[in-house]
Amino acid sequence: MESHSNIEPQKLNEELDFVIKKLIEKIEILDRKEIEKYREYIRGELKLQDSNLNERSSRAWNEVYENTFEFYYKENLLNELDKVTQNDLIEFTKLIFVSQPRKLSVQLYGNQNNLLLNTQNTSEETYGILNSKYKVLVQTGENFLKK
Repeated sequence: MESHSNIEPQKLNEELDFVIKKLIEKIEILDRKEIEKYREYIRGELKLQDSNLNERSSRAWNEVYENTFEFYYKENLLNELDKVTQNDLIEFTKLIFVSQPRKLSVQLYGNQNNLLLNTQNTSEETYGILNSKYKVLVQTGENFLKK
């Protein structure tokens, strides 16, 4: 992710943590209808057929190259989709982004003057920059975090 010119790298890391917190909060308040809406969207994406032979063969050769040989992973995901609960989503999100994060932060400064720019953005403002410019974390058919 490239930092916005008005945000120091440390501030960007803090704001990314803020977005992760907001994601977990959003998942915690989802109701059954909303969860089913997202399931339907995922079902639709998984049911999409390859548009041509090149796309299909590329997907198959990628399985061979990666040594996974999961040629029917879409069908397997479809079979498992209805088994996923809201608690599963919360636990998975916390595991990936909180308990065992693999965040890489590379901080480069091209101009010392950039460090002196206004960095007094509120969390909500920076959250908006992160969310709109980089579509951080989750985007399905609509903007999940801004709903």
